[in-house]
Amino acid sequence: MVKVFLSPSDQGGNTYASGSTNEMEQCRRIADACEAELNTYNSVEVKNNQTDGMAGRVSESNKWAASVHVCIHTNASTNGTNGKVGGTRVFYYADGTTGEQISLSVFRQLAPLTVGTDKCLPYPDLYEVKKTTAPCVYIEVEFHDNKEQAEWIVKNVDKIGKAIATGIAEYYVLTKKEVNDKTFTITINKGAYDRIVIDFE
Repeated sequence: MVKVFLSPSDQGGNTYASGSTNEMEQCRRIADACEAELNTYNSVEVKNNQTDGMAGRVSESNKWAASVHVCIHTNASTNGTNGKVGGTRVFYYADGTTGEQISLSVFRQLAPLTVGTDKCLPYPDLYEVKKTTAPCVYIEVEFHDNKEQAEWIVKNVDKIGKAIATGIAEYYVLTKKEVNDKTFTITINKGAYDRIVIDFE
């Protein structure tokens, strides 16, 4: 069983350059979309923690013995470049680790979607990257201080979440659940009945 711990941003004070929204709101939407997609696969269990602070999420992830810890954020630039930088960043602890391999799998799904210049590289100083027992994939989806990209994030949360899930599924070679797509036809004589009840079990 692959145990995926989702840790979306709780930074509600990080407002977007476009729309009345913020990083926390959109990252939770992305996490929900990611969870929904992961649940279409076999042999996977998901925890989507949207309540505890960063330390609490790390503690829960470690106690749960997660297979992978996935942080979901959107980015902002500094040093006078606000609103001018773009692209998705995926961070992991160190080169040559499982975390790098899972991050690269996620990156290969996300990078073609996003509108800026993308990077996948080690960043061991991030709290969740260095404190989680499980390999950590730390995602910064585009820059929300860039108006164009802020609008893009809001419009594409489902695609972003699905891409993250697909990258995880590909790394762990997960298979899709079977879907019962059988169809049937019911013919009703409208004059014979005033009410029809169909019970599916």
